[in-house]
Amino acid sequence: MPREVRLLIYEWCLVSCSPVIVWSAEFLWPGLVRDPEAVTSSVRGLSTALLRCHPTIAAEAADVFYHKNTFAFRGQHDYLPVISWLDQIGMVNRGNLTRLEMSVRRPSKAWQMPDGTRLGQDIPAHLAPRHPHPSLFSNLYPEGKVDMIDPSFELIIHNLARSFYGAKITLYLQLEFDTVPGVDLHWNDEMGLFGMDLPKVIEGWHKDFTSVGSSRSLEILWKADADRAFFLQNRAFIENQGWQIVGEEAAERLGFLGDPRPVKLPTMRFLLKREDITGPLLPAAPDRYSWKPRSYFVE
Repeated sequence: MPREVRLLIYEWCLVSCSPVIVWSAEFLWPGLVRDPEAVTSSVRGLSTALLRCHPTIAAEAADVFYHKNTFAFRGQHDYLPVISWLDQIGMVNRGNLTRLEMSVRRPSKAWQMPDGTRLGQDIPAHLAPRHPHPSLFSNLYPEGKVDMIDPSFELIIHNLARSFYGAKITLYLQLEFDTVPGVDLHWNDEMGLFGMDLPKVIEGWHKDFTSVGSSRSLEILWKADADRAFFLQNRAFIENQGWQIVGEEAAERLGFLGDPRPVKLPTMRFLLKREDITGPLLPAAPDRYSWKPRSYFVE
């Protein structure tokens, strides 16, 4: 059978019109609860046995499977499932990826002292220092509540960008509802503002890891969903924070407006891209929104 025909068969058998879910979990006290059914159902109907048959067929099928599908990590995770999966599928399959989606959680907060040390309720091992990106080095450490950047995120960007070959890959970072870094969408949010440190450092990693000869083309887009009226009123402010709005779509979600029965509320789904870096990355100022005082972190 000609290779061209085999590839058409693989595409018919292995490509899904919806994302292939690799991980799905939600936080339910006292910890994460995984949803294996969501993972299983996302590949139901796909002939994944082709990936485990004769080596030649398996290799050809894997090329199509990883190149044509969107792979998603949904719900709560600490980014380690993403790192583990990227390592598990190997360099060849990683190079074939073209679309990857992952949920991005709101960073935890810590209290930054004037000497740069950080205090918090977590045990010291969980207190991430200011990330040592060269452009973020500074002798100034404003005291206040700051975002902690999970250092494992850097490895994800590194593994996606630093391939010896590979097609362009787009990484979609899914934000929680009514969340845009640098923009106060939650007027009564006890977690405080999702600051700009994480988007800034991600762009720093992106620039570093894609500026060498052995890198592939990597695009990073942020997927957001917010109240439609608020989005339309604050569109200019969002763009002034360094975001480019590269796509938008009116939508609806179920909610409550003083009635026990849910109603459809107008929302806006939009796609964001950080503006290109043109100067040094400066750390964001301490969060001025969070209600938690210094004593919450220090005592």
